[in-house]
This record gives sequence, C-alpha cells and structure tokens, in this order.
Amino acid sequence: MVGLSLSLGSANWREEMWIEIFDKAKKKGKVKDAKLGVHDFQYALINPKDGYGRDTISTNGKYYRYTGSNVTRHLKDAEKDGSIGTNYGGLAFVLE
Repeated sequence: MVGLSLSLGSANWREEMWIEIFDKAKKKGKVKDAKLGVHDFQYALINPKDGYGRDTISTNGKYYRYTGSNVTRHLKDAEKDGSIGTNYGGLAFVLE
C-alpha cells in the first residue's frame, strides 16, 4: 500500500484516509471476500460506532487532518441515503 499512497498526491488525501480505514477494518478482521459474477473482490464491513479516524495524514510533505467524527458522518450520510454500502477510492465498504 505504500506505493499506492505515495502516488496519490496531495489533492487526494481523502483517498488516503479511506485506505487507512480499510486497513483498520482489516486489522479488526472485518474485511470479507466476495464474488459478483466472475469478479472476486474484498469489502470492509464497517460500523460508525467503531470510531474510525486519526489526527493527520502526511502526503507529499503536507499534512491533512481528519477525525473519527468526520468519517462517521460520511458513513451515516450513506446510511441515511438508504445505501447499504459505498465505494471510496476503489475500496468497497458495507455498513454493518
């Protein structure tokens, strides 16, 4: 993942944030394997109550802040819109 995160550039720090969240879900054992037709993929099973977030991301020498409450807001907005899942930066997330 390091190569991917370095190639994102400062304009895409939000994608870096979702990579971090996917990695945190993986550490919690909440990344699942799935298949849709002939396509295999993984998705992170996430719950806003799990509190995803950290203080800063460093990308190309610049620092960007995000908090767990910002991440939770994104997840709750998706849920409010009737979505059971979402896709950020090519990573799939399903609300628990």
